[in-house]
Amino acid sequence: YCLVLVNGLSYYEEASDPLIVKTSKGLVRGITLTAATGKQVDTFLGIPYAKPPVREYRFRHPKPIDRWEGVFNATKLPNSCVQTLDEFFGDFRGSTMWNANTKLDEDCLKLNIWVPKPRPKDAAVLLWIYGGGFATGTSTLEIYDGKILAQAILQSGGPTCPWAMIDREEAKQRSLQLAKAVDCPHDSQNLDATMDCLRRKDAKELVEKEFVLKRNKSNVVDFIFVPIEDGVFFDESPENSLLRKNFKKTKIMTGCNSEEGFFFSVYHLSSLLNASTEDVYV
Repeated sequence: YCLVLVNGLSYYEEASDPLIVKTSKGLVRGITLTAATGKQVDTFLGIPYAKPPVREYRFRHPKPIDRWEGVFNATKLPNSCVQTLDEFFGDFRGSTMWNANTKLDEDCLKLNIWVPKPRPKDAAVLLWIYGGGFATGTSTLEIYDGKILAQAILQSGGPTCPWAMIDREEAKQRSLQLAKAVDCPHDSQNLDATMDCLRRKDAKELVEKEFVLKRNKSNVVDFIFVPIEDGVFFDESPENSLLRKNFKKTKIMTGCNSEEGFFFSVYHLSSLLNASTEDVYV
C-alpha cells in the first residue's frame, strides 16, 4: 500500500499552499526543513499506508486505509511500533541512540517522505525500511533523517542471512510458544482460539514475552518473528530469487565490516563482563 501511495503523490496545484499534496487517499500537508548543509527539502511525516493493526486487524494482512476528509497534517514524526528498549549499557549513548524516540504504539504503519526542493520532474523513488531485526527500530531516529540522505550502501545483513526468514511451520511453532508464554491456548489443532486470545493481549506483554523467548535462543544473532514465504508478499525465498535472477536490476554498493555482528556478542556474553564497571571496546 505504501508504494501505491507514493506513486499517487502529486502536487495539488489548486491549493494556495505549495506544501499541500494530493494523494490517492486524500490531501496531505507537509513542511519544509533545512539540513545542516543548508539544503532544503519538502518533508511529509507519518502518512498512514494501512489501517492500524489493532484488535481484529492484529496478526492479519494489512488492510487498505479509507480516504480521509480535509487535509492530513504530515508535519510531525509518527509513533514507533511497540518494542523493548535497550537498557543493557544504561545511559550509554552508543546504545540508547538506537532506542525509539517517539511514542510506542501499535498504530505505527506510517510513511515518511522527503522530496528534493526544487522538485525534479523525473526522480527515482528510494523505498527504505529501517533495521532492527523486525523486533526493534523506528523510522524516527535522528540518524535516519531523510533530509540529509543522498544515496544508500547495503551492509550489515541481507535477505539470505540464516536469521532473516523462516518457513511457515517454524513461524507457527514460534507463535505457539509465545501463546503459551502469555497463557493463551497453544494447541496447534485449535489455532482460532490461539489467535483470538493473542489479539486480546496487551501489545507490551507480547513484546516482553517475545524478548524472553529470544534470549533463550543460542545463536549470537537470532530474531523470533521475521518475514516468511507467505505466497502474498514473498512468493518465493530470497535464495530462489537470486538463482532465478528474479529481482530488479539496479546499481548498488554492498559489503560487510571486518567485525560484522561482533557488537551483538557483548549481549550474549554478559556473564563474562561487568558492563557497569568495565570499559568494553567493540
